[in-house]
Amino acid sequence: MQANSFDTDFLPARVARFAIERPDAVALVDSTGPLVWRDLWQWSGRLAAALVAEGVRPGDRVVLALPRCTAFVAAILAVWRVRACYVPLDPALPEARLRWQAEDCGARVVMTGVALTSGALDAVVEGVAADATHATNAAIRTDGPSWLPEGATTLDPQAFRVPDDAAAKALDTTNAASSEIFHHAMSGPSSDDSVLIWPAYVIYTSGSTGRPKGVVLSHAALAAYLQGVSERLPEGIASAAYLSTTAADLGHTSLFGALWHGWTLHLIDVDVAADPDAFAAYMHTHSVDLLKIVPSHLDALLQAQSAEWVLPRRCLVLGGEPAPTRLAARIATLRPECQLINHYGPTETAVGVLTRAGAQSRAGTLPLGKPLVHVKARIVDADGNAVPKGATGELCIGGASVAHGYLNRPSLTAERFVPDPDGNGARLYRTGDRSRRLPDGEYAFLGRLDDQVKIRGFRVEPEEVAARLRNEHGVRDAVVIAYADSDGAAPRLVAYLSAAEPSSTSRRSAVVSPRNYRTTWCRRRFRCWPRCR
Repeated sequence: MQANSFDTDFLPARVARFAIERPDAVALVDSTGPLVWRDLWQWSGRLAAALVAEGVRPGDRVVLALPRCTAFVAAILAVWRVRACYVPLDPALPEARLRWQAEDCGARVVMTGVALTSGALDAVVEGVAADATHATNAAIRTDGPSWLPEGATTLDPQAFRVPDDAAAKALDTTNAASSEIFHHAMSGPSSDDSVLIWPAYVIYTSGSTGRPKGVVLSHAALAAYLQGVSERLPEGIASAAYLSTTAADLGHTSLFGALWHGWTLHLIDVDVAADPDAFAAYMHTHSVDLLKIVPSHLDALLQAQSAEWVLPRRCLVLGGEPAPTRLAARIATLRPECQLINHYGPTETAVGVLTRAGAQSRAGTLPLGKPLVHVKARIVDADGNAVPKGATGELCIGGASVAHGYLNRPSLTAERFVPDPDGNGARLYRTGDRSRRLPDGEYAFLGRLDDQVKIRGFRVEPEEVAARLRNEHGVRDAVVIAYADSDGAAPRLVAYLSAAEPSSTSRRSAVVSPRNYRTTWCRRRFRCWPRCR
């Protein structure tokens, strides 16, 4: 169990404490090098000032279209310091999808951009020192991506990583005189946890209508998860690796676990995360204690020449898809001293709700485990009634980590977030997962009640892909399924197209290809659907 001696559950307040108590300790490491807690906190303060100058107010949503890097973490803290809500978007997504998500969430500011060169950084410092009043406009506005919604402003967070103390002070005081929000952000949040009711982030997940849906999570839900999962982690963790996409919550165990406990967070470069030998060398060189990863990704990385180096020193957390027992057994053989935790939880219930330690299982995959301390889990039938112990039904989740609902989707929210029959005004989230409770109290995953699948840890609604295909010229109809070549193999998407013009689907394949984490797919074309007899 990880120690938790703070008097606040608000993450920025905890980071502020680390900046005071251990200012020169390393907080973050990415491809540009280490960043200490003091510099992280000051950087986020300058960004918070820029957000206030751009008119961001409590409750507003700010898009972060950034890769895994120190700027992404600083941007999150900045957004939270002004009590706003961040919306992470994957910059690699198609422009039409990015534009729709940015418009749907109503963001007025988009944080994006690349690292500045040393010359550009010097220019920022000189500009700030010369004229603090216009520092925000001069330093951090960028031309913006082509998918930017009309009227939105872009900020480059790297422009605020200012090494000069005088320039930093000048930038920190930009437009501060009339801004109560600015003073609150700069003074640092107090231990008053009333701020926990505010939304912390919105994450978009796949939707069966062809449009993704945004899940709204509060600071209270995130804090409940971090408190609960801390009780399941072993002692002695001092560092964690973060190698998941920023646009999903799979990596929040590492990302926010590090900010919660004061670990050093290693933000793994995308090229290193895809290279088994490079990743193994990084983990070994930096002696990383904790890793959260999708089982299929880990399976690929274990092809490294020194496979045992891929694994962390103290704790490996598997999540995002069912964990094969054969993989768990190999992990136990390669590094027996590393505690293996199977981790389950939909985005709608703040990262995770069930965990299970150990590699042993009689089934082909590890059980999901038992609920965290704040979680209420129950299995119901089609009418919402509790099933007898051991019977199969739909897994429903209640407790402090349940999301507010879906952004701008009241009907879907009412459908999936239902009243708790035990009363007290609480709600249960219907996961859509088939499950049953085992004799020892653990829950087992038995598949889905709908067509949703997991591809490399990402939730994918095949109907969303099919709907996108049907919009393409020459495609009469489309059906998309998940297919595995063999038992235990990672699934891939297979699209069946009915085309009026046979050449058109091939010509436009690049347009309709799924996003990067779904690239392993194939396509079959029909003039009409085969008839079943």
